[in-house]
Amino acid sequence: MIQLMIGIVKETTISTNRSGGVPVRLATVELTDPQDLQTIQIYTKNGEDYNPAPGSKIAVLYAGRAWGIGIAIDDEILPEAEPGEKYIYALDPTGSAIVASIKLLNTGSVEIAGLSEFGKISINEKGTIRAENRFGFWEINELTGQFNVNDNFTVDV
Repeated sequence: MIQLMIGIVKETTISTNRSGGVPVRLATVELTDPQDLQTIQIYTKNGEDYNPAPGSKIAVLYAGRAWGIGIAIDDEILPEAEPGEKYIYALDPTGSAIVASIKLLNTGSVEIAGLSEFGKISINEKGTIRAENRFGFWEINELTGQFNVNDNFTVDV
């Protein structure tokens, strides 16, 4: 019997699954009520590692009675991607805010951003690289560049 349930992630750990031997990401998930806590294994795509924050919704697939696997996670962050785009992001430990992201835009541009002094780096479809932070920005275009300090002055490089 195959059953699909929606649960809420309470916590995650790295441990071995029922087969043992290989470390995997396990989650304690609340299913039907606060007393119904189950340990499930979280499956992600090859080449990806995701640790859902507590409170994230998770789809749990049961293929039998004893073991569930998490197959999809909803962190309830407002979707922003336009058709054809892909966003990859990291959340703060509470799961409530994006703290770093990579955006593959449908224009051919790439944006890399973080909530730190490093700010944001963008590469547009023409290959122009622009980095900006709270101190100003720099841009490299066609093997030339400029460094702008708070819009006060520009240095050609």
